[in-house]
This record gives sequence, C-alpha cells and structure tokens, in this order.
Amino acid sequence: MERLRAMGVETDEFQYFAGGDRIVNLTEHFTRRWNAKLKKFEKRVVVYADNTVKLFDETLEEAIGVGFWPLVIWSEDPETNDVYPDSVADLIRTPNKVLNVWFSQMIENRTLKIFQMDWFLPMQGYAPQTYTPGPGVMLPAPPGDDINKVIKPVEVSGLDDTFAAITALTQIVERGTGATAIEKGQAEKGTQTLGEIQILVGKANERVLGMAKFYRASWYELAWKWAAMMHANAPKTLKLYKIGRSGKAYPKTLLQSDWKSEAGYEPIISSSSEQETETTKGIQKWMFIMSQFPQNPAIKKVAQKRMLELVDITPEELKEIQEAETLQIQQQAQPPTPPTQPTQAQQPQGQSPEIAGMVEQINQLTNA
Repeated sequence: MERLRAMGVETDEFQYFAGGDRIVNLTEHFTRRWNAKLKKFEKRVVVYADNTVKLFDETLEEAIGVGFWPLVIWSEDPETNDVYPDSVADLIRTPNKVLNVWFSQMIENRTLKIFQMDWFLPMQGYAPQTYTPGPGVMLPAPPGDDINKVIKPVEVSGLDDTFAAITALTQIVERGTGATAIEKGQAEKGTQTLGEIQILVGKANERVLGMAKFYRASWYELAWKWAAMMHANAPKTLKLYKIGRSGKAYPKTLLQSDWKSEAGYEPIISSSSEQETETTKGIQKWMFIMSQFPQNPAIKKVAQKRMLELVDITPEELKEIQEAETLQIQQQAQPPTPPTQPTQAQQPQGQSPEIAGMVEQINQLTNA
C-alpha cells in the first residue's frame, strides 16, 4: 500500500486490490424478457461476472445485429416442445449401464477364483503363511489326521450365465429400439440368403441417410446464420489467403463491395462421402455406356477423365496422362509399316591373294 501511495494512487479500497492475476468467471445468457413499452418479448444478451456482477445487458439486435439466436442444435428425433429431445443413446443408456455392471462383476468373480483362498482351522502353534509356487514345493499344513478337515478351499460361485444374460438384454434393447442386427447392417449368425444380404446394405444406408438429413439441415442453418451475421457485422476489409499445391500462400484483400450481396447467399451442403458415392455411381454408369458403345472414342475419353478425377492428382500429372493416352491412340491409328527384307551380301568378283595361294596349294596336293 505504501508503494501505491508513493506512486500517487490514493483510494480507500486497497484491501480489494489483488497481488496477482485473478480469474473471473464470465457467464453469457441468451434470454427472452418482457418489454412493457413494446408489449412483447424481446431477445436479450446478458453477461455476468462470477454470476453476480452484471457487465452487459443489451438486445440481441444491438449486440450482434441480427434477430435470431446464434446457436444451432440438431437431433435425430426432433420434438416440437423439447429443445433437448432424447437421442438414440438416451434410449439405451440404462441398459448399457447394466451391461457394464454385469461385465465388471464377471471380471471380479474371475479374479476371486484366481486368488485360491482357503479356510483353515486355527490351532495353537500354527500360523498360516503364503508360499511361492514351484515344482516339488512342500507346503506346511495344520497338524491333524486328515488335511481335508483342517483346510478347506473358499468356494466362489461362478457367473457362467453372464454372457447369456448380456445377449438376452442386448436382444431386448434391439427389439425395443428397432435396431436389430439386420437393421444395423450387421449379419446374423448362420447362413444368409442374397435377399437378406441386400436388406443388410439397404437398412444400413437408410439409418445413415435418416440421421444425415437432420445433420445436413443443421449445417445449412449454421451457414445461413453465419452469412447473415457477416453481413450485419461486415468488416471494412477482409484479407484472404489461398494456398497452392506447393504450400505457398497468396494473399488477397477484399472490400465490402466485393462480397456483400443484397440477395444473400444460398448455402450448399454436401459431405465428402456422399460426393465419392455419387462419383462412383457415375463411373459405373459410364462403364455401362462404354460397354454398349465400345468403339466410341469420345465416350471412352470422358469416362477416363471421370476416373482420374477420383484420385488426388495435380493438373500437370493429369495433362501428362492425357498426352500419353493421346500419343498411344495416334500410334494405334497409324498403318503398320511393312517389314524390310534383308539384303544379301554381294559375292566378291575376285579372290584375295592369300586365298588364291591356298587354293593353288590344295590343287597341287590333289594332283600329286
């Protein structure tokens, strides 16, 4: 305090000054409050420090410039009067806890069996002791005529029906939720027919698509709200970066007139898996078309281009592949050149002196 006074700070609230940093809990509330002047409920944003000190209390439009809540929620089974409806996991939460308890009990029961505990009859001068197992180990026992009368193993009853009970409870949950093995896309034990296998694939796709439509709608809502909030709180300039394949970042500065639109923007939501599925289906269609028109080069060229778009290749690699394919087509289109006939070597008109001398010697020997 003396140092603060020496620096010219004079106040009666020195006892409230902290000697270090203090963490303050800030709580942001989105609420609806009745406005007596306007005769209607209005959306407000309130911020408290440590849940007691009010730091901010404004209407939603004054705070962020829009009249909708900046929150997005979604569920697989939405309800009209419930903001937080039950999810698929909530329906099986209690049975799942029961399964965890049963499984833990089975493990603990197995551990008790491995301990191999024994009852013993206490006698004077006998103190039971632990031992180290090993071949030929002699273990002390209480004195008596029959060891079975002084030592008795502790019986730990088994839980052999645990797996059967777990299977039965799982089947009950599957029937209660309608998510049987076939519905989940899992194969039942035993032999399945072709129709059952097709049902497996169909049911699995239906469950994924049924949940995906609500998930996709939440992303649509998020994109729409984000665009509206950007228009309501537009900065003077935006600096964007585009990263090339080499890793180099190319900056660009945008003004409000470059991106703001009075008509707004329409979000387009799609997942990478859906895009790959649609592309694969499109290639299958092209393969069918190619089988119907095997001699059509235009169809073959388009189908090959669609196949190359599936993999992550650079434009240079795509150009190189296309040039190689074009060169191969041109070589196949050229007429084959006739093979050249080998020319026979001309026989010399005369013989060398050495050969002529050898022929003369052979003739002389023959005549002799």
